[in-house]
Amino acid sequence: LSFDEKPLKEIQGEITSGSMSVNGSSAVRRTINLTMEASFENSNIVNIDNEISINKKVKIFIGLKNTLNKYTEYDIIWFPLGVYILSSAGISRNTNGWNISISGKDKMC
Repeated sequence: LSFDEKPLKEIQGEITSGSMSVNGSSAVRRTINLTMEASFENSNIVNIDNEISINKKVKIFIGLKNTLNKYTEYDIIWFPLGVYILSSAGISRNTNGWNISISGKDKMC
């Protein structure tokens, strides 16, 4: 998402690992940490015009394969997990290519 929450791109299937934590007693209720594969074109995380950079927000969904007899038009049923502001990002290169690691805090922080 852009800072005014307009969609820029859907990133599905490119996330290689991640976690989300929820803490009701903290000032920051939810945090995320994600690692994704990146191409050379979107590996410059300090470029604010890049799809993944520190001035962006992400809307996270989790999808479950639909095994129900109802709603057969959906292969995957998506559940929203919130909007997050990217608080830090890092990039690394390995033999398989580029990896971007991002951390985010719940938009309400």
